[in-house]
Amino acid sequence: MDDHFIYPSQATYPHGATMCTPACYLLACGMLGDYGVRIPPTRAQMDVIMTVASRTQKILIEGSNQQERLFSVYHVLEAIESPTGVGATEVMGTVDALPEGFIQGFEDDGDRGCIIRDLGTAVRSLRPNQALLVTAHHHTTALLRPAGEDSALWHFDPMVARLLRLRNPEEALQLITTTIPSKEYAGLLVYQKGDARSTPGSLSTGRLR
Repeated sequence: MDDHFIYPSQATYPHGATMCTPACYLLACGMLGDYGVRIPPTRAQMDVIMTVASRTQKILIEGSNQQERLFSVYHVLEAIESPTGVGATEVMGTVDALPEGFIQGFEDDGDRGCIIRDLGTAVRSLRPNQALLVTAHHHTTALLRPAGEDSALWHFDPMVARLLRLRNPEEALQLITTTIPSKEYAGLLVYQKGDARSTPGSLSTGRLR
């Protein structure tokens, strides 16, 4: 099986310079939702994903006084009608390991849940039928773990439009930190509802909206 696949970059689409977050989220939804999208997707499937991401970015820009920018995962979720069977919980933390006993989750007054994890823990704990979106240094990439015989990890960077099959979580962690070097990150844990392997535990049961 090939270990890397190249697609047209996000930069080739309208509003592509800043649409990395919707592109990554829609790829995760394609993997987890009932769309028949397997990892790796076909070029035609990826074109649909990127086209919808471009349209989503246009909607977000029009709703923010025409300001072209990278939007947060929360704003992206507000603009996209997520599949019924797909859940998502915000994640944030540091790239370096957090101290033992550090707070691991909270819910704000709006009942939005959030997981607090260092990036290494978030990557190593990714289960089959889950995806992790990582935003740092003004860019978002995605780590995907589809269900399957080997539950391989895949890394997607929409700017270079490369989907890369990884050998282990440590390789994934090194790739993410090289792609978007930062001391802190924010992101999204995307999972398939009703799958015991995928649904997060008690720390991530809060609703996003």
